[in-house]
Amino acid sequence: MTEDKLEELIKKLEKNGTYFSKPSPDIDKYLSMREWDYANLDLVRLEEAMGRIAEHINYLQAEVNKATARELITGNNFKRKKIIVYGDLSEGQKKGKNSVDERNDLVRVYDKESDELFDKWEWAKVEYFLLQDMQDVCLESLNVMKKIHGDMMLEKNLA
Repeated sequence: MTEDKLEELIKKLEKNGTYFSKPSPDIDKYLSMREWDYANLDLVRLEEAMGRIAEHINYLQAEVNKATARELITGNNFKRKKIIVYGDLSEGQKKGKNSVDERNDLVRVYDKESDELFDKWEWAKVEYFLLQDMQDVCLESLNVMKKIHGDMMLEKNLA
């Protein structure tokens, strides 16, 4: 699979509504609030903030999924290319290069395309790493808001 096919699949999923491709509007405003600021919101604004953060969690999950897919695709492309290039090297060039890292480095030295594929694969890993924990921050904020919302609803029913 190529990255072009991945983008084509993502567009197809976005078109039929099963994929979120845009961050929620004004999400920074809600995520930058402190916990005690949530308690000062009225019920309607709190529910709006909860909805926006829930949407943003879905968006972040979609971004993590895309980063994971890119990492898999670029990694597999490099590995396929590595097999071909490594097979074409002479025994003298291969001598003593037995570990995976040594073979990766060797192939990168002798083939520019392999070097570029490896770099793309490394960047895909970095992108995934940067995105993977972002949902947790949003989920923590959402859980705090849910607790405050529950308390407000309880107070409203008792009043």
